[in-house]
Amino acid sequence: MWSCLKCKAAFPDPRPEPALCAPCFETACADRRILRAGKVDQMLATAGVPLKFRNAAWKMPVFLEPFMKGHRGACLVGPEGVGKSAALALFIRERETRWSEHEGALEKDFPAVWRWLDWPAFVMDVQDAYGQSGEVSANKLLKAAAAAPLLVVDDIGAEKVTEAVGGWLYVLLDHREKWLLPTFLTTNVPIEGPGNIDERYSTRISGRIVGPCDVLKMSGKSRRLKP
Repeated sequence: MWSCLKCKAAFPDPRPEPALCAPCFETACADRRILRAGKVDQMLATAGVPLKFRNAAWKMPVFLEPFMKGHRGACLVGPEGVGKSAALALFIRERETRWSEHEGALEKDFPAVWRWLDWPAFVMDVQDAYGQSGEVSANKLLKAAAAAPLLVVDDIGAEKVTEAVGGWLYVLLDHREKWLLPTFLTTNVPIEGPGNIDERYSTRISGRIVGPCDVLKMSGKSRRLKP
């Protein structure tokens, strides 16, 4: 005979491992799923993923499956509102959910590996840092972002492009390419054709986008518009 560790009910041999009866085992599994989901939510918030994209209801696009491992990044290109940012948020959630299931990360925090940059807002933060505290603080912001093990740079091209902004983007992408740090980007600016990345920035920057990243084109109607 053996006793369930939770409800203490007695059962005949053989004793399972862990020593839980079927109802208690199902409850324990459900509790672990809830705890893992809570840890994933906490990680997304810490990384800076916007709440809107964290709560996206649709599933991760299958074309992001190959990026679950490795050093290749991805650049999602497409018109405004087709779901580029939400797709990357769902990708992060799925990747970290799988990690939690394999590693059993319940009692410890997730490693701080993801960083989400809203590029236009980040540009304003760097500009403010120059205005308030000088070059040192601005460089600290850039270095911290560049060193993130996994980085999302959202909405490149939505900012007002200046020579300084182009320099910041170059420094960020150049560091990540040299150190093989996976970078995931979204942009409305086409890779080819009129008004492309080369024309908006420079070939030095566009090469550091399309070189370490696979370009994935997204299309369709804007998800922001009501049917």
